[in-house]
Amino acid sequence: MTTGSQPVWSPDGSRVAFVDYGIYGESVSRDIHVIRPGDIATRLTRSEVAPAWYPAWSPDGSRIAFDSHRDGNRDIHVMNADGSGATNLTNSPAHDRFPVWSPDGSRIAFHRGHDLYVVNVDGSGTANLAVNALGHAWSWSPVAWSPDGRTILFNCGRSHVCLVQTSRR
Repeated sequence: MTTGSQPVWSPDGSRVAFVDYGIYGESVSRDIHVIRPGDIATRLTRSEVAPAWYPAWSPDGSRIAFDSHRDGNRDIHVMNADGSGATNLTNSPAHDRFPVWSPDGSRIAFHRGHDLYVVNVDGSGTANLAVNALGHAWSWSPVAWSPDGRTILFNCGRSHVCLVQTSRR
């Protein structure tokens, strides 16, 4: 057993990524770790650089998307599953949160403020799919892609679920 929150299984079920809210001295850590059940967790991000939240595995399990303040505000980042090669995909002055991979692994949906966006995994092609669609702060939660990647379900208010078409057919 380990401490943490926001646990998510790898696609093959062999590992779990999670956020550790550990307390180290006077500071609170918010680092992403990966663990194989029954093993010792490996820390992938460093709070000394910036806190990280909401890990999301790529469909093939080779990468992890997350949001972090690494560049001054919350952006969507992607790293290899071993913690190497972290890159900022969104680089926006807005706060980007809750990354979710498309089923084919080519795009990531995320919240930007109260809007719903997608971005290609190379950082290109950022598109706003729904303006002011997410309603109030309590509706912020990860989105759900359809298995074919053509639609996204999301909370669009306190107790509403909405659907939006993506640009790919």
